[in-house]
Amino acid sequence: MAPVPLQGRLLKFYVERGVDEEYRRLIKGRLMGSKPFISIFVSAPRGFGKTSSVNYWAANALRPEFRPIVLREPSPVDLLYHAALRIAEDLIASLTFEPTSGVEEATRAYELISKGGRDYRVLTKALIGLNRVSPIKYMVLVDEFDPSGDVRFLRALDLLFQEPKSIYFTFLGTPSALDMVRKLDRAVAEKLTVLRMPHFTYEEAREAVRRRLEFVGLRLEEVIPEEDLKQIYAMSMGPRDIFVLVREYLLLGGDLEGVKRGRDASLLAHMYSLMDDVDRRIVNFVAKGPVRFGDLQKGIGISKTALWYRLNVLMEQGFIHKPRRGVYALTREAEVALRQVL
Repeated sequence: MAPVPLQGRLLKFYVERGVDEEYRRLIKGRLMGSKPFISIFVSAPRGFGKTSSVNYWAANALRPEFRPIVLREPSPVDLLYHAALRIAEDLIASLTFEPTSGVEEATRAYELISKGGRDYRVLTKALIGLNRVSPIKYMVLVDEFDPSGDVRFLRALDLLFQEPKSIYFTFLGTPSALDMVRKLDRAVAEKLTVLRMPHFTYEEAREAVRRRLEFVGLRLEEVIPEEDLKQIYAMSMGPRDIFVLVREYLLLGGDLEGVKRGRDASLLAHMYSLMDDVDRRIVNFVAKGPVRFGDLQKGIGISKTALWYRLNVLMEQGFIHKPRRGVYALTREAEVALRQVL
């Protein structure tokens, strides 16, 4: 399901960063230049504002050159299915009264998708056909992209990337997701232009906090001293984390030391509560004591590639570390967090 678009007052919360201008410049430069358009991968850890950027770019950065399609799907094949279906539906609606072959191809693609369902060959054929004839340029914005070790999906992307004409992709995912693409299909990885989404600068963080506080009737200068806000920024691991820390600071009545004490364990405990069943099983298994990769794979019962990807994400989040090569263990902060929730 696509994330809720930022509309009306919610757009006021968004603070532009350097990556926004870099993204706009890259798109416009490729459209106007002689180089072929290459799809984009925006790499950032969780909590760095990828979903907000997807919605903001769909509303502001892509028009009028592109018609945005925003997707956040649970699996790679669902991603291709909904991309093809929505583009076909949009073309049929847009070109019904136009004297063009595009509507005929869109109708054929729609029928093909409807009959073929979530078959990679059918979806790839439909998207290639739509890419060839569409007079409308589409940018498919994929939020929280996860290749899930699916080589068939990457092969389909490789075919779509061969001759982009009207359908392009922007993937937003974690560094681990990008590493998995590089590991599984270097040809696809080489066709991606990679942008790094950084943490807020202090000025950007201050402005973002100010906007959210004003939305609820508070003035930043009256509730958070400048020096405290600087320390909150220094503690934060990303844009979302700043808002978590500010909320905790306000709930504790401005007790910065209290925020520091509870910061790591409470954040990990909250993240643990949001985990899916597989990640939770991995953390619980590792909580029994340091474990080797092979033993962990046998205990969890998933593929090596899927386990490798999930372990990298859990290490990025601060749950797991590697005390020595090939061995995984809980971090000290994760041990405290588990005592809070188990």
